[in-house]
Amino acid sequence: MSIIRAAIATAILIVLTARAAQAQLEITPFVALHAPTGSFPYPVNPDVFSTVSTEQETAFGFGLGGRAWLDPNYGVQASLSRIGSDLTFGAPAHLTTLTAAALLRLPVRSITNPVWATLGAAVVARGGEGYEGVDGTTSVGGVLGIGTNLPVRDAVGVDLGFDLLVYPLNLERDGDVAGSSTQFDLRVRAGIAFTLVGGPPEE
Repeated sequence: MSIIRAAIATAILIVLTARAAQAQLEITPFVALHAPTGSFPYPVNPDVFSTVSTEQETAFGFGLGGRAWLDPNYGVQASLSRIGSDLTFGAPAHLTTLTAAALLRLPVRSITNPVWATLGAAVVARGGEGYEGVDGTTSVGGVLGIGTNLPVRDAVGVDLGFDLLVYPLNLERDGDVAGSSTQFDLRVRAGIAFTLVGGPPEE
């Protein structure tokens, strides 16, 4: 699966970057709520081509994230999540999301915990029974987010994040394109961050 290979390559790149820069490296298993906000044209008939407007349902899932702080204010972050999100007409489906983004710590003086913004690339892959025979199910777009970490003890903290995923979707069946749409998905993440190398980033 190409998105899994991309996730492995991204993880290796973050680890190598952290080691080369002697950076703080964190890993975060998380629970995610993925909420697609728009409908899209779906090719329903393989014999006589036709489309319907459908949506992906809001659902919970799980994921894994990695973060490397190259200095107290800048870093890189990646995440991979899998959500069992059915189509609204009842077909089982799922979403696999890979993100890779730059981190910028925000100067929020009134909050002692670190708060950061993220901006980068996202790959969203649709799969499952609902997409059998459908092409164009993998989309490349962007991600904009914000996050924070609430320390619990040394090298452990509660990690919270909010992402906006923006990407094009062009589904087709047997060469017939159902239509184009731009998707805006919201993803809320909550997990436990473990610091593997280095200490908490200081300003």
